[in-house]
Amino acid sequence: MLPLLRFAAVALLSATAHATANPDASLMPDASRKLKAPAFDTLKMLASFASVANCRATDWNCGSRCEGLTAGTNFIRDFYNMWTGTFAYIATNDRYKRIIVSFRGTTNGQNFFQDINILPVHVDWAGNDDVCMHNGFVISYNSIKTELRAAV
Repeated sequence: MLPLLRFAAVALLSATAHATANPDASLMPDASRKLKAPAFDTLKMLASFASVANCRATDWNCGSRCEGLTAGTNFIRDFYNMWTGTFAYIATNDRYKRIIVSFRGTTNGQNFFQDINILPVHVDWAGNDDVCMHNGFVISYNSIKTELRAAV
């Protein structure tokens, strides 16, 4: 179930990644007071990786998003499905000892169409058929699933 939760967390953070592009945003200080420091630091790090999906940094040199918390990351490859508009990337980061799989948030009409497809669907990715996910994300994920799983 842990991989499913990581995919869901990264997808959720992709939608809010713009907050890390502006660390002085008014929502950031409030969030840091409500979360313990380690949890908040982890969320900032994950949101930073999610924000890179918006710049398609194949050489990890897109500017401020590829610096700071994401510095030293090794881009592996990206994935794109033209029918669903889904874009994701895989990278590794030795500092955090992580493999990063990040999905871009909404940037076009195809993504918007998937966003409004809000009905929950049962998935059995984690060996537990009681898990429900946003159908739009499931469709987007399934559009690149074969290539993504082969690369991971």
